[in-house]
Amino acid sequence: MEQIRTYILSVIAVCMLSVVCLHLAKLPRIKAVLRFVTGLLVLLVAASALLDLDEKRFGQIADALEIPLQLDQADLEQDVQSKLASHVVDTAEAYIERYASEHGATIQAKVSITQEQYPVPYSVTLIGIVTPEQKAELSQYLYHSLNIPYERQVWK
Repeated sequence: MEQIRTYILSVIAVCMLSVVCLHLAKLPRIKAVLRFVTGLLVLLVAASALLDLDEKRFGQIADALEIPLQLDQADLEQDVQSKLASHVVDTAEAYIERYASEHGATIQAKVSITQEQYPVPYSVTLIGIVTPEQKAELSQYLYHSLNIPYERQVWK
């Protein structure tokens, strides 16, 4: 901790010194040169901590902070699959509800998906009050656009 404190104090000190020098300079050319020089000085002081860092020390710091250095591939794949499935369900439900709304029906769609690598809508439960014409039109639409057969379309 003492090393971190010393490092932060040195960066702050060089920054304050740079500000004072730039404030005291009155001529534009001198100010421009000072800005460049103090900028390099701040960069060197800030980067000085990297010179003392080696691979073994970095591993110790990571262990102390409990940062996992390796990610579990199976967990990542499962997380991606879960997010993809959720996205497919949300998108399909919104798509169906928007289509129904555009055709004068107010419904709520509940979509279930396949459990394959690439999830697709498998069945749908539609809740709402629709006319027989709207129901027929929406059923055909679901069959042709989302490939959900009539027998997997449940109306409530």
